[in-house]
Amino acid sequence: MHHDIIVTVVAFAAVLASLPLARLLGRRLGAWDTPDELGMHRAPVPRSGGIAILLGVVLSLETMKLLPGTGGSARQSAAVTIGTLAFFLVGLLDDLHEIRPYLKAIGLVLAALLFAMLSPYARMTGFERLDVMIAVLALVGGANALNFMDGLDGLAAGMAAIAALGFCALSRTAGLALEGSWALALAGACAAFWLANMPPARIFMGDCGSLVLGFSLSGLLLTVGAGHPVRLMAGAIILSPLILDTGLAIVRRLLLHRDVFTGDRRHLYDLVYLRTRSVWKTDISMYLLGLCFAGLGAAAPFLDPWAVASLAAAGWLAVSAWAVRLGMFSPVTNQRNGT
Repeated sequence: MHHDIIVTVVAFAAVLASLPLARLLGRRLGAWDTPDELGMHRAPVPRSGGIAILLGVVLSLETMKLLPGTGGSARQSAAVTIGTLAFFLVGLLDDLHEIRPYLKAIGLVLAALLFAMLSPYARMTGFERLDVMIAVLALVGGANALNFMDGLDGLAAGMAAIAALGFCALSRTAGLALEGSWALALAGACAAFWLANMPPARIFMGDCGSLVLGFSLSGLLLTVGAGHPVRLMAGAIILSPLILDTGLAIVRRLLLHRDVFTGDRRHLYDLVYLRTRSVWKTDISMYLLGLCFAGLGAAAPFLDPWAVASLAAAGWLAVSAWAVRLGMFSPVTNQRNGT
């Protein structure tokens, strides 16, 4: 237990300590978000918080190696660290230079390939090439899903922290030391960053932060669920808010004959905000949704698999119906720009 506390505290403290540096670097490098149409920010906000998140996660990962029973194999630890750095670099390039979408996609695929080839546990089927393809799709998809969620103050950090705690509980019940510590490092880093990102945010995580968190959560899904269908299903349930939001966005754009890769502001949290006109109420609604799915996923190993699948399916249908009721699939011509 004291090892868990150390891992979490290191990540939390490292992010808090490095946030001033991240803000300074954001200003010096010109990584700014201009005031938005919601009126929440009247001055530009630096979008360099991912630098602090990276330092917190990496320092915590390195601390794990010094603690007995938390570091996992050297190869797996290296895969996690290198994958984290690779996704961070792709996001940082986009934050600084707004690289073309196809170049960003290539960078994400290469970063995902790096992790998939290094990690000895990211295996689903036993067929190496197929497993690598599945891993790349999951990692790139997960990274983008968390990036889509980063559209409201405090939302992405809070949702990532909740999912990380779900994965920590799932890992601990399975006796997976590295994955449990990795999840705690994410939770600690997200909690510290949330303090500066809660409404009204003083700093944004940027792509360099959201891609790191999205990659990490997808990496946990792959490594915790490798070779174990129940844990794989449980991990997918924990990530349900991200999967649903991204999936519904793709379906919506296809039905409305829009480019799938063209961003809009009709995500689930956008629609909740339009109803409540409160960032806090929207965040809390989404946090509660995340907690429900994280709790179900963490409890899955102790319950009948068919009962868990039925509850998850009911939850997915309920969220989809909620999205339809909020007007997700209604055509709109006037909406604020975003992802």
